[in-house]
Amino acid sequence: MTRLAALLPFALVACVDNGDEGMYVVENTAVTGACTLTGSPDQPFISHGLINYGSPVPYQLTPLIQSRLMAVEMDGDVVARTIQLRRADITLQLVAVSTDTATTQKDVALPPLSSLFSGALPPGGFINVGFDLIPASTLKSIATMSGVDPATTAFAAEVVASITIKGVINGDEISSAPYVYPVTVCSECVINIVGDCPMTVGTPRAGNACNPFQDGAVDCCRETTGSLTCPARTL
Repeated sequence: MTRLAALLPFALVACVDNGDEGMYVVENTAVTGACTLTGSPDQPFISHGLINYGSPVPYQLTPLIQSRLMAVEMDGDVVARTIQLRRADITLQLVAVSTDTATTQKDVALPPLSSLFSGALPPGGFINVGFDLIPASTLKSIATMSGVDPATTAFAAEVVASITIKGVINGDEISSAPYVYPVTVCSECVINIVGDCPMTVGTPRAGNACNPFQDGAVDCCRETTGSLTCPARTL
């Protein structure tokens, strides 16, 4: 289970001019070690995602969000200017597919979605959240749209996601500016099959702690049923 959290208070220095959004996505925070993020802007980040099309779970986005609202000195104003986060509205566009022989430009709208989550973002503060960005069913559809059999021919598809964070403040809905994030969906990436289970030599790479099928490398072994165990099962 994804364990994300932690709000980190910072100096309340941001403000909102007329017409500006009250919050924005700073970056997609990179997951290192455990699936736990701190809310600090000093964390490493990732600017382009990668996921194997066979992932049984969605691509997980772990963005760092900052409030642009300014707090004043009274405690009541801090509470009144805290944004209660609710969801992310997501559009997905397939823009290109590459195979062993060619790269084809695309302009295909994939099914949009809303991912629900919660969090409290105080004025001037930062918070990490986590939510589904590309469903597993969409990953399979992208493989079909590649026009090849992934079992015999490698493919890589570029998907561009546009994410708008939604929240509520004093009963009114507030939105972030759209955050654009590209993800490569591919057949020969992330997963490294080391042989039949159990793995007898070495220690398997565990991959991304939130989803081993994305943004890293994971060693997998093949069970007698033909299914993969990731990370690989050892003796």
